[in-house]
Amino acid sequence: MMKVSVCVPTSRPDTVALTIQSILKQSWPDWELIAVGQGDPAHPRTQATQEAVTGATSDERVRYVHTPERGATRARNKAMAAATGDVFAFIDDDCEAHESWLAVLMACFEQDPGLGLVGGAVIAPPKTGRGIGRCPAVSPAETVYDPPAMGYTPPPGWEWISCNVAITRAAAEAIGPWDEYLGPGTEFPAADDTDYLLRAEALDIRMATTPRAIVYHTYGYRYNRQLWKHSRNYAYANGGLAAKLTLLGDRRGEEWFAGARHDRLARWVRPFRPHRIVAGAIGWRIFSRAYAHCLQHYRADGQLLQPLSTATQTA
Repeated sequence: MMKVSVCVPTSRPDTVALTIQSILKQSWPDWELIAVGQGDPAHPRTQATQEAVTGATSDERVRYVHTPERGATRARNKAMAAATGDVFAFIDDDCEAHESWLAVLMACFEQDPGLGLVGGAVIAPPKTGRGIGRCPAVSPAETVYDPPAMGYTPPPGWEWISCNVAITRAAAEAIGPWDEYLGPGTEFPAADDTDYLLRAEALDIRMATTPRAIVYHTYGYRYNRQLWKHSRNYAYANGGLAAKLTLLGDRRGEEWFAGARHDRLARWVRPFRPHRIVAGAIGWRIFSRAYAHCLQHYRADGQLLQPLSTATQTA
């Protein structure tokens, strides 16, 4: 039986205990959980997060570690460095896993030993807040993506996001660490999973998705101003990722830049709605600003972004 290391980047003291409780209920018995707090260890929120993790259970399979730098990708890398499992399973601290989550993921690896990565379903909760709201969610197909055999074109329904994905240790070592300048809490606060996917694809790693491996995004809804910030983060991060590809000499970077300009404007213009034109123009401006900032202040060191100077980074 393979051992699973559940990796949880955490900065939410109010919800992380529920994430841990959902792992304690897993039907797959051989697991460990590594929760990684981020930021100033003396900050009250960081201390509260540590207390929430250590107070959630006395189970010795649950550990808390800390990284002084903020960022979900930094926390994932820290968790992987501390992990002892054969497979890394990633979940966020505003999510809860179905009790069969790990068992379904591990069954995929056991039934197809050639797989390096498996992504699952992320289910949004019922909408309870007022106003415009959105929750990151995904309902993937039951399918396998073999990049060279499929012309590097994923099959219909093949999609996953980083709060529900499992990766074998061998595949993770081949892909390398998560890019620590992409993802929540970093310079470019999203697009970390897209970057990781592209790097896995370039290595011809076989990947699968299944709707049976379920994670509930219990506290994932963003409303009104939070939703605007979330959308802004995605536009900025996608601009950063496009620039990273350009720095790597990947033609998709410039293609995405050109495509984003067209899509951001045309998608909202048809049908004609003035507020969509404004939203499209703002989204394009954010994307293009991030693209230019990344090209000017970063380099691609191997497959990872590195700042040319720490003084050039913006919060």
